[in-house]
Amino acid sequence: MKQITEITNEYKQKLQPVLETGEEFTLQLKYSSQQNCWFANILYSNFEIKNVKLVLSSNLLYQWKNILPFGLMIVSTDTTPKSSDPFLLSDLTERVNIFILNKEEISEIENIVNNG
Repeated sequence: MKQITEITNEYKQKLQPVLETGEEFTLQLKYSSQQNCWFANILYSNFEIKNVKLVLSSNLLYQWKNILPFGLMIVSTDTTPKSSDPFLLSDLTERVNIFILNKEEISEIENIVNNG
């Protein structure tokens, strides 16, 4: 699991995270002040995902697990039981972390979630 640390407080960002394999993907982040949330566009090879809302998730890209060789885990650093999805411009640098998962980590998390 690798944390994406290049995120800033800019409302619109374009990142090129590197996978364990050395491949890159494009992660575009955009903050919507009207909806108080973050959205992402993801481009890997010729496959594109547009306007997926960032929510706390063990794998935000789960539905594409058979297409993408990676996943994205979105977690909050809040210690309160009712932590919330990223809704402030500063959340991705102060309260919420994004991690890149490889195929093995995706399987491990899936087993934990499904087997409780």
